[in-house]
Amino acid sequence: QVTIIPNPVKSEMHVKYYASQNDLVILRITDMTGTIVLSKPVNVAFEGLNLFSFTVDELKPGIYTANL
Repeated sequence: QVTIIPNPVKSEMHVKYYASQNDLVILRITDMTGTIVLSKPVNVAFEGLNLFSFTVDELKPGIYTANL
């Protein structure tokens, strides 16, 4: 399960998720047409709870989906 805080995001988003094993994670944000508008490598995820934050100032206001 992935949690994004706050919702809606203004300029900085915080992503909280659980990983079942240590692994490299890439965050992909897509617009409603399915186009990837942001792809960001994240530090290695460790087994258990992980949290990272980053700015999304470069994104236009709209509705997006986030995938890890």
